[in-house]
Amino acid sequence: VVLVQAVDDEAALFADLERNPDDLAAQFKAAAVHLVGDRYEAALQALIAILRIDRAYDDGAARRALLAIFATLGGDHELVKRYRGELSRLIH
Repeated sequence: VVLVQAVDDEAALFADLERNPDDLAAQFKAAAVHLVGDRYEAALQALIAILRIDRAYDDGAARRALLAIFATLGGDHELVKRYRGELSRLIH
């Protein structure tokens, strides 16, 4: 899963998201920015926000990214346990 995308201006990205949280492309970029900064929970939150609006966004990219983060953190990680449940509720 390729999550990292070029973001020229992080401040502008986050300002845009505050104005329009339903901008799924911006949410996906925000997830990438958070992930690069090892802010896993913020990345997971951005990806869940995408799934709440469009479960099939970009051919399932948000779901695949969540699963990749889960694999990176490991099944016993507290964030994985919490967000795996959230993912399950959203896709079923």
